[in-house]
Amino acid sequence: MTHASSQEIALIGYASGWGAGDSGCGEAPLFLKKHAFEEILNRHGMKAGWHSIIEPKIPFSEDLAKNYKTSDSRRDLVMDVLERLTSDVSAAISQSKLPVVIGGDHSS
Repeated sequence: MTHASSQEIALIGYASGWGAGDSGCGEAPLFLKKHAFEEILNRHGMKAGWHSIIEPKIPFSEDLAKNYKTSDSRRDLVMDVLERLTSDVSAAISQSKLPVVIGGDHSS
């Protein structure tokens, strides 16, 4: 079944694990981009493309998390990613695209 839509979909990957403390949270958008998710959507009549993949400035790992034990230090890392996510969603909307955020770390 195909669905035709005139509005372009802006795929926005949120590839972070800091909020949940789980590196797996950030893997979904990277996996989907690697496996050409947008092409699958396009084949089904949806005009889609990757707008961005947002990653934290410091990639999450269980070892690094030990250095960011306090809620304040983790909050700063999460807030940075969320601010960039907000900016990219706003940019997609201003371009008359439908933003679709994939991923997340239970903070968004």
